[in-house]
Amino acid sequence: MDKVDLQYGYDVNLPPENTGSEEWHQSRNGRFTASMTESWMQEGRSKGQLFGTKAEAYLYAKVAEILSGAPHLITSKSMEWGQDFEAEAIEKYQEATGNTVDHTGFVEFGDFSGGTPDGLVDTTGIIEVKCPFNPANHIQTILENRVVKKEYQLQIQMNLLATGRLWCDFVSYDPRVQEEHLKIHVIRIERDEATIKAIQDRLQVVINRLNELLKQARELGLNYNAR
Repeated sequence: MDKVDLQYGYDVNLPPENTGSEEWHQSRNGRFTASMTESWMQEGRSKGQLFGTKAEAYLYAKVAEILSGAPHLITSKSMEWGQDFEAEAIEKYQEATGNTVDHTGFVEFGDFSGGTPDGLVDTTGIIEVKCPFNPANHIQTILENRVVKKEYQLQIQMNLLATGRLWCDFVSYDPRVQEEHLKIHVIRIERDEATIKAIQDRLQVVINRLNELLKQARELGLNYNAR
């Protein structure tokens, strides 16, 4: 029987294969997701321009998902590599830290956003696992001992917002490294209330824009056949 986080109401021991399933994709449909936070947070280069090119493209993708009922699926060789080694990385994390990782599905935050942590730890933590296809990313993470990419920093904070948790262990894992102890590198990231406040404020802006675009499309009678 599934455990449920009683405060936030999400499952905490779903099987890991739930992520990537058709049900998981549908649960994210039309929502601003944690993995794409950097895109929908992007403002334009000009003063007063609320939406940059990434944000505009993402907004229209969400409009299309809602109108068509079909999720916008993106894949790449690097994404497939990461998915192939994620379970192994989590196993190595558990061995290295002694922590037990529970799996969850997409955690909704309000009506239009949410995220999928790669795992839940105890009652206050989550993990975010990256298995970089480019080995330079793993090397930089180890040598600088920080989460280098801004997109990962924002993804972590959005997942902490959605789950209501306090910290995240960022896990970089590269199975190609010869030295066993250097295959994995773990960095503890604390909940950053200033960043979370900025995310919440931005969410209201992008949700308002989403509703404007949906209204325009529906007034034109723009509908899609079921696929």
